[in-house]
Amino acid sequence: MAVVLIIVAIIIIINRPGKNLASSDPDYVAIENTLRSYLGIEAEANFTLDDSRLVEVLANDPRGGLFGNDRMNERLLKSVQWFKKNPDLIVDQIGLLDVRQAFYAFRRQAKQMYDDAIAQGKLTAPDMDQIIASVDPHEYVGTPEVDLTANATWLLETLPEYKAMLQAAGYDGVSLPGPRPEKIIPPSFTIESISIDNDLAHAYGIYMGEKADFIFIEQDGNWFLIGEYMNWWRGG
Repeated sequence: MAVVLIIVAIIIIINRPGKNLASSDPDYVAIENTLRSYLGIEAEANFTLDDSRLVEVLANDPRGGLFGNDRMNERLLKSVQWFKKNPDLIVDQIGLLDVRQAFYAFRRQAKQMYDDAIAQGKLTAPDMDQIIASVDPHEYVGTPEVDLTANATWLLETLPEYKAMLQAAGYDGVSLPGPRPEKIIPPSFTIESISIDNDLAHAYGIYMGEKADFIFIEQDGNWFLIGEYMNWWRGG
């Protein structure tokens, strides 16, 4: 019986349920616009930590499946439990919007801890020599151009309050934002196909050099991203 179920699952994956959309189809255009908007919002928020626009492009739906494998999903659940101050939440009760909001909430608090610790003299802002001494010597060739704030995350790990927050939220660590560049370029997503099955759609393509499947749901005539998968997330 187990063998039969595996075979059926493989057939379903290969055949990709639903119909493929032409690039001129209004749903294709709407889904692509949501995807491009999401990538732009995320690229901006990486520097500003302002995630307020994510509600325009993300939604919570269990069919999105969060990210990757069960182990990663458990960690993401813990981050949302921390964010919402609700330890009784289960995976089926959260979604991609929750996960990203938790991530940015954590980064904002970490940045505030860092700024307060610098202002209070608990930490000393790193100089270039400290940064270079803290990284793998094989990581750079020649003299690295390093943003000191963005690379000072290791200093946070000396703060007990930051360690406690890490443990509570289930993260290994988090990066501090560097100064916003003059021009922010979102990561590219090359769409290979978009399939749709009622209110659910999949955008298949190449994202940051990896095969990817972004999952969308239609709500009130608009398409929202509810899940994203890449090959390297599936293996761990």
